[in-house]
Amino acid sequence: MNPSRKLARGPRASDGSAAPRTSDSTAEPPPPRPRFRSRIAGPPLGYFAEDPPQCEGPEPKLLDCRRRSESRSESTALRHFKNRFGNGGISTAILLAAAALLAGACARRPAPPIDTIAEIDGRPVALRSFRAFFEANAGRPIAESQPAVVSGLFDEFLREETWRREAKLDTGDDNVDRREAPGMLVARAGDVVRPTDAEASEEYDRHPERWRRPEEAKVARIFTRTRPEAERARSRAVSGNDFGELARTVSRAPDAARGGALGWVQRGDLPSEFEAAVFRLKPDEVSPVIAAEEGFLVFKMLDRHPARTLSRDEAAPEIRSRLAREKTDRYLHGIVDAARREGRLRVYFDRLPFVYTGSFLPGGKES
Repeated sequence: MNPSRKLARGPRASDGSAAPRTSDSTAEPPPPRPRFRSRIAGPPLGYFAEDPPQCEGPEPKLLDCRRRSESRSESTALRHFKNRFGNGGISTAILLAAAALLAGACARRPAPPIDTIAEIDGRPVALRSFRAFFEANAGRPIAESQPAVVSGLFDEFLREETWRREAKLDTGDDNVDRREAPGMLVARAGDVVRPTDAEASEEYDRHPERWRRPEEAKVARIFTRTRPEAERARSRAVSGNDFGELARTVSRAPDAARGGALGWVQRGDLPSEFEAAVFRLKPDEVSPVIAAEEGFLVFKMLDRHPARTLSRDEAAPEIRSRLAREKTDRYLHGIVDAARREGRLRVYFDRLPFVYTGSFLPGGKES
C-alpha cells in the first residue's frame, strides 16, 4: 500500500478499534462539491450528471465517471465549437472545413504547359501553332510585326480554332480543318442561318435606299496608239462591222480579248471626259474618237438603264444573300462569345510574345 495515500478514517471505539457502521438516517450528508467553469471555455464539471459524479467508493456511478473522463479528453477546439454552436455547429464546421479543402484543391489546379497561350474546352492551344498561322498569313515573323497587326491575326486565329474544335475536326492538318470548320458549322445550323420570306420583305421595306439604282450603261471600247487607227476602227464599226471583233483585232487595251467589254458602269465610274461622251450615246451608237493620255478611244453603247428602284422580286436575290451573310456572321461569332462567357475559352495574356490589344481582352466582345 502506498503510505502517501491518505485513507479516510472513521470513528474509533474507546479501545481503538473501528466502531461499527450504523445506518443513522439523521446524519447530515456531506456538502455538495461546488460547480465551477475552467478558464478555458468548456463544460462545467457537473455538466453530464445531475450530481457530481462519485468516482470513488464501493459503488461508483460508472456511467458518470466514463462521461467525465471523456469530457476531459475532448480537445479545446471541440469544446469551443460545442459551447458556441452546439452539436449542430460541429457538423457545420466539418462541412466548412471540407469546402475549404475542396476550394484549396481547385486553387491548386496544375499550371498548363509553358507553350500554352490559351485553352479551349480544357485543351491547350500552343504558341507554336499561332506562330505558324501568323507567318503563313502575314509572311513574316511575329517579332517583325506591329502589335496591332499581330493582335488582329491572333483574334482571327482564336476564332478559327474555336470553330475547328466546335466542329470536332481533327484530321491532322489544322490549317485545312480551320478552313473547313465554318462551312461545316453553318451546314449544321440549317434554318438558323437561312433568311425567311418575312425577313426578306421586312429588309426591303426597312432600307429602300439600298434598292435604288442610278443610271447605268453597258459599254465596250477600242483603244489605239494613234488617231488614224482609231478613226479607221470607228469607220468600220459605224459601217456595221462587229464591234467586238474589231476590238479583239485592233484594240491594245487589256480587255481586247473580251471584245472590249467594260460591263455595266454608273456615273462616277469613268473619268469625267469619258463619262460625258458615253452617257450622251443611245443604245448601239458609236462615239467619236476621244483623245486619251496615251492613245485614243472609241466607245459603243451596248445597253443602258435609267435611274430606278428595284422591285421586291428584283431585289430578292440580293436581299437573301445579304441576310444570309449577316445571320451566318452572327451565328459563328455567337459560338465564340458563348465559349468565352461559359469559361471554355481562356487566354493567357501574360504568355503572349507581343503587346495584345485585340477584342479578347476582359470586357471585350466579338464583333
